[in-house]
Amino acid sequence: MYISGNFKSIKDVDYQIVITDGDMTKDVKVIGEEGLFFSSDALSVETNTTDTFDTIIKTSATINLISDSYVGHLLFGNNARSISVSIFKNNAPFFFGYVEPATFTQPFASVYDSFTVNCVDALSTLENYKYKGITTKEKYDNFKIDANTISFHDIMISSIFKDLLNLDKIKNSKTHIWYDGSKGLDNQSVKNIFKNIGISESYLIGDECDDVMSDEDILNEILQYLNLHIIQIGCDYYIFDWDNLRKKNTKWYDLISNEEKTEKPISQTLTEDMYSSDDGNISIADVFNQLILTDELKKQENIIESPLDDDSLYSLYKSKQLFMTEFSSDGQGDSAWDAFMAGVKGQSTTYDAYKETDWYLQVVESKNWKLKLLDKKPLTSIYDKENNLYVNQWKVPKYVFDNSLTPCLISMGSVEKGSKATDNSVINKIDMANYLVISINGNEKSNPNESFPSVSDLKTHQGMIEYVGKSSGAVFSPVDDVTTNYLVFSGKLLLQPIVRESIDKKTLSELSAQSYPFLTMRAGNYEKIRQYEVAKYSTVTTDKNDDGRYYTRKWYTTDNNYIKNDQSLTPWTKDKGPKLFEFKKININGKDEEIDTISKLPILECELKIGDKYCVEVQYNTYSSAKDDTIYAWVTKDEIKKGGMKFLKHYNITINLDELKYEDDEFVDDGWHEGKTTWSHTMSLGVNPKIGDKLIGQEFDLQNNIDYTMNVDEEGTAIPITREDNLVGKVSFKILGPYNGSLYQDTYYRHRTWFRRRKLVSGEVPLLPYVQNIFIKEFECKIKSDNGKTNIKGDSDLIYQSAEGDKYVNKKDDITFKFITQLTADEAVRKNVDMGINLNAVINMTTLLPLTSIYNSVSNETAKAEEHYINSYYNEYSTPKIIFEVSIFDSENFDFRNIYNIRALKKNMYITKIQYNCMDDSNTLTLKEI
Repeated sequence: MYISGNFKSIKDVDYQIVITDGDMTKDVKVIGEEGLFFSSDALSVETNTTDTFDTIIKTSATINLISDSYVGHLLFGNNARSISVSIFKNNAPFFFGYVEPATFTQPFASVYDSFTVNCVDALSTLENYKYKGITTKEKYDNFKIDANTISFHDIMISSIFKDLLNLDKIKNSKTHIWYDGSKGLDNQSVKNIFKNIGISESYLIGDECDDVMSDEDILNEILQYLNLHIIQIGCDYYIFDWDNLRKKNTKWYDLISNEEKTEKPISQTLTEDMYSSDDGNISIADVFNQLILTDELKKQENIIESPLDDDSLYSLYKSKQLFMTEFSSDGQGDSAWDAFMAGVKGQSTTYDAYKETDWYLQVVESKNWKLKLLDKKPLTSIYDKENNLYVNQWKVPKYVFDNSLTPCLISMGSVEKGSKATDNSVINKIDMANYLVISINGNEKSNPNESFPSVSDLKTHQGMIEYVGKSSGAVFSPVDDVTTNYLVFSGKLLLQPIVRESIDKKTLSELSAQSYPFLTMRAGNYEKIRQYEVAKYSTVTTDKNDDGRYYTRKWYTTDNNYIKNDQSLTPWTKDKGPKLFEFKKININGKDEEIDTISKLPILECELKIGDKYCVEVQYNTYSSAKDDTIYAWVTKDEIKKGGMKFLKHYNITINLDELKYEDDEFVDDGWHEGKTTWSHTMSLGVNPKIGDKLIGQEFDLQNNIDYTMNVDEEGTAIPITREDNLVGKVSFKILGPYNGSLYQDTYYRHRTWFRRRKLVSGEVPLLPYVQNIFIKEFECKIKSDNGKTNIKGDSDLIYQSAEGDKYVNKKDDITFKFITQLTADEAVRKNVDMGINLNAVINMTTLLPLTSIYNSVSNETAKAEEHYINSYYNEYSTPKIIFEVSIFDSENFDFRNIYNIRALKKNMYITKIQYNCMDDSNTLTLKEI
């Protein structure tokens, strides 16, 4: 569709209008021909502002036509940019925009019907478009993985103005985005302010798809933060500070082409003979004795979203299912044995120490985590599907059991039932808990040449769990040197022992010659025992009594048929099974001393990366003292490979990065190997056992290295982040696999390479071969700050305000900044604000630190953006200023960049609003006193 036409105003000004949907070959119409004409008031154009607080100054146009036929099928806009409108004044671009969507009406009262085409400028359409076009959950989920820190310039060019810069349909229409250079990091960088500062994309897209900010909202926040405004004139955009326009000269910089131009504002006197009517209106602009600005604080907390959080979990299976039944009879004598045999056969018993436990399971997925098989395919690739529904849920835990070093997410709960003859009570609720499980299925062999999992097993499975949730893309380093921020990992871990069952007579005789030098246990076997010809005294270890218990299990398929002569995943059993390997006293100088010499026993090896920097343990606990002497450094890949010395201000030590290098006989193509040389770039998460704890079979919290002197209100493994770390950008986190380097004897040892262990020394036992599964629950990672060791319990809002005058009683307190300036510790104390770490803090892209101030070329001052804003508007609104509304003939091209002297008022004023009547050449101006 292509509709065009020309008309001339009373004073012979030529106007041309072009309306098109992009296809200029179909439905071609000329206004003035074929029953389509301009009406007497053909065109009016108006800027829509309320006051100078408005950041985005929008313009609208109305085109009035007369037609003898229906044209709604041509002029009804389906979306905000489906039909473009170009208006030229004396062949120069005067207005560019779009037909306002879904607003066309046309009467049918006579042969010729008059109707109006409502148009809005391109700026006005920004409210209809989301950042980066993110409108669906799929787009949101894909984008959040790569969300990063982005400069204001890239936001504007790559998203906001992306579809508005290509105006090939408009003749002579090279588009410019002119900026007046009023702000900068300093007085030498005013042209690059939009490139020099930025924000986290994670804040722009919010917590859910519906939270994604519109292009208009983002542009408004960018400009408001810098106290700038934007107006569209023709095909060009002007970004300016009202105060700056009143200078003698304004230098403009094009954000697209880097062109520059200098304009001297025209000073024009409005005389009585220029007025188009006698109607003039004088009023007093709003006067405020105090301005109050509130920073909206979007505090960062959960940096790595938990894989076990209910809000992020979903299941491809319709419900939980009965997964397993445990049959357990405590004791070793006849009563225990008889009750056990009755129970497994479905008969009743009156033995109080007999229990049956039904386990229910539902396989779940996390939208924020990816679980990988050996071939790096997702775990979901092995799921059965019929008629577009996922079926055979029981096969998933069975697969995890059969394929060691496979991760899965499960929701699991149990119901414990007593002896059937004495307890027929009804249980009406199953408490389900979420777990991240890594199957191990160790073979209980200590010899490195025989034990499972082996070095190669761990290496080939590395990278099994990856966080793909919303990347923060924010700044993590504090503003000042006195503050330390911390990433704090917390959760619970259980190394599950290999769970044994009571066995039949045949298996018992086969095992009688075997020995178990490292396990205190009764004879038993966990492999393929479902015959229930159980021998007396074939009890297995339990916490509850020294005699143990008779014990076996049934695993079920979908139809509640049990899996014969085979097993599946073993549930979390923290208080019923055996507990192995006591953490005990050590021998010092020939004496046994109960001294806790370990602060972290590694369980999981992880890769943590923020921006381009990896968190690396450059020094780890040597087990020589109870103090945690682990040292974390944030280093780039180039720094790690280059090696050399690096000073860590937080620890006040110099480290040798060459110590991260080691020799590896097996080449692995993962970017960290060159020949036999390998560089370590990982960190570990583990637990801190105390004397008497059992390493296998006992639940532990993740190691806590936060003491009372750190001023961090949290428990867990804290990794420090300092100002010198310059930590900003996308968060990447992987659990590479179970740690293999910890050996048990009187002391503990860890190898530099997480999947290796040192040569076996007599009396030492590797832990992983004695583990069935690793269970992880309540896992999360938060960011905390020590707030410069201050203890602020102040307001939750960050407020800036001007001085309060005594002549007026009128406050303006509805100003809110969503993009904010992060405070230093001292500033937070003065403002009595618990600052924390904020996702919406503006970032200095040149230092990768939170922005602390900007330069204002108008006032020649450096201050926080909020302070510039308050000062500027207080100066403007604290004293009465005249508003003058008047109609003027269009003998001149009136422009917001010019200054107008009103002779009758003896005032210099500037235009804040214009309404053009293009047929009679009159303009209604709203001017404000300077």
